[in-house]
Amino acid sequence: MSTDGTFRAVYDVSRALEFGMRGEHTAIPDELVDLTQVITEVDGLTFRSMMAAGYINVASHKDELNKINIFPLPDSDTGYNMNSTLRAGALSQLHKPESHLQKAVEVYAEAALMAGQGNSGTALSNFFISLAAGLAEAGGKPKVPIAVFAEALEKTGTAIQSAFPPDKLKEGTIVSVIRKSTKLTSAKHMTLKDLVTTWADQAKTALYETPDELEVDGVFILKEAAVKDPAIDSDSGAKGFYYMVQGIFIAIETRMTSEAIWLAGAVQAIGAAGGFKEAAEVYDGSETHQYCTECVVALKDGVGKEEVEARFTDPAFGDSLVVVAAAQASTGRTLAKVHIHTDDPDAIFAAMTTEFSDGGVPLKEKVEDMRQQVYDAKRSRYTPDTFKVTITVDDGAQVGKWAQHATGKASADMYIRGEPVSCGIDPPGISFVDVTNQMRHEDIPVAGGAAPMIRYKRLFEAAMTIPLKPVIHIGMGKLLSASLAKATDARAELPEATHNRITLLDQGYMLGPGTPIVKQMLDAAQAGFDHDELVQLFEELRSRCFYSMFLNTSAILKMVKFGRIPKSVGDKLAGLEDDQFSQVLGTHPHQGPAPMEYPKCAASMKNIVSGPHVGPGAKLKAYRDVFQKLRDSLKEGEVVRDMFCSEFFCRDDRSNQMAAIAKEILGDRLVGPVEKFPNLMAMSIVMTWGCGMLMYMIDDGATSRVIT
Repeated sequence: MSTDGTFRAVYDVSRALEFGMRGEHTAIPDELVDLTQVITEVDGLTFRSMMAAGYINVASHKDELNKINIFPLPDSDTGYNMNSTLRAGALSQLHKPESHLQKAVEVYAEAALMAGQGNSGTALSNFFISLAAGLAEAGGKPKVPIAVFAEALEKTGTAIQSAFPPDKLKEGTIVSVIRKSTKLTSAKHMTLKDLVTTWADQAKTALYETPDELEVDGVFILKEAAVKDPAIDSDSGAKGFYYMVQGIFIAIETRMTSEAIWLAGAVQAIGAAGGFKEAAEVYDGSETHQYCTECVVALKDGVGKEEVEARFTDPAFGDSLVVVAAAQASTGRTLAKVHIHTDDPDAIFAAMTTEFSDGGVPLKEKVEDMRQQVYDAKRSRYTPDTFKVTITVDDGAQVGKWAQHATGKASADMYIRGEPVSCGIDPPGISFVDVTNQMRHEDIPVAGGAAPMIRYKRLFEAAMTIPLKPVIHIGMGKLLSASLAKATDARAELPEATHNRITLLDQGYMLGPGTPIVKQMLDAAQAGFDHDELVQLFEELRSRCFYSMFLNTSAILKMVKFGRIPKSVGDKLAGLEDDQFSQVLGTHPHQGPAPMEYPKCAASMKNIVSGPHVGPGAKLKAYRDVFQKLRDSLKEGEVVRDMFCSEFFCRDDRSNQMAAIAKEILGDRLVGPVEKFPNLMAMSIVMTWGCGMLMYMIDDGATSRVIT
């Protein structure tokens, strides 16, 4: 950072533009260690700079890593998982610098363990846990000579294999590249540059051996995939690890600055606000089980990693088992994390909480539907270049990752513990999974607001670069959010001659049903609808789309706090646990079309059923009640289509349970698949763990212009 405060001024302006903040700012980290100097010992601050550099390089290659992800599943998430893991570790160091090497690595390892997702993220977190153990064996000192650090790295490369059952280890993956690249003690390394140069060279050599090593059922899958796409030159997880090491090497060759750290997050935020995402190409894959499941608990006294691992080695639980354990730096407790592919996530969580946990709710629960991820990655893609219009949205009209490439989006802001983050599906600078899990254990201050005008202006400027195409922007209801007001101001800031190219559409609801509306608009644009036809379709969709929110006790109390629900309602819930209460609010066909104009948000949140469900199984009873009422309200010839549902947060298996009930009750009156509503950071403002969301459209099959 410059001594004259130049960058501080630029930073303040950038934050104001991006987040509309006034007053307090997030502190820029202290100046990072200059890794270009001759370094003969590694301390905590040197480690901090090394890992910051590794994170920056992985973050800059995240999209590439997603695109080349084909093993163990082609679900396009390796870049995201590795980025999240390294980002959590880097943030743990950047905001609380620790000069003591052992303490710094332990804190980093704990953050990586909590944030690590998927096979690659879990393997990466285990790398840092093993590194902390290796350094502890060397005495747990504040700083160590380069030769000792090299020995710890080599022990880490050997130890990481212990996290995987022998029958599940695969050559040609991140594990083999870590093992091969960290054989560093045979040569004398006097300086950090010597060590990292060798490490990076060996990692690169091991990386490009992966196509000749990764074999599945007699097929070298990387070689086979490279025939279709030459970009697939190595395993994605292995390449992510190489990019981490390469990032450290780059920082040694070219000095890294604090500005670079901030820009690594800011560039991603700016890009999401003003650009259009390219679709990633993926390849066919198969999986034995449906759900990638992760659970973290604090272990009881006397219980270790070995007991946890032994419990889940039974094939009846699943496969792809990885168990890691690490001391929690802040409390001294031992945390254990299980990653497994299974068909019964509840069995995993039950065993972890009843047999191994020191009590209470798991510190982390996450279930991802791998089959849905593969389906989304392979499904028919929109081709926005062929659209006659450009479609942009805000957070009131959200679609999943499979359609994000077809829209521009201005994400609103959220403030978590006072820190601004995006409301998006993959918000930069924060882990959605981590925050929503933490909210189960502590009262985390969460607030939100519409995206600032400058973000809409950038969005429209990006859209206007496409010559002659009109722009349709679908926004949240103007009486409930300032989003459309900001979009209107942004349009006014553009040259007057361009104003008539941007049409602003008010979807008129509190939280949606923006998802089925946007899906229909994209389907119609793909089918060749022009601007006027799309505007007519939108007007029809507003009266045909409905939503339901399944709120538990905690969510009702949160909405009382925000003034959305009368306090008298909250007073009646004293003593009721979340799983004993479900109130269903929203809009429903039996009540007629949802109001487009209303004085207060409560008018768009009517009771869908006669009253709340109370007692054991309240939520499942509420699901059945709502779907039965929906079927009973359908008129002759009407069907339900474009249904999206989700149970928040991080539990795809529970969302699928809701979808199964819908299919059972609606039967042949439900057309097409039931899709998962995307987890949005914004939903944590009004939703709590275990709440549900349902969105759908009613098609009369006769006068409707909807795309089937």
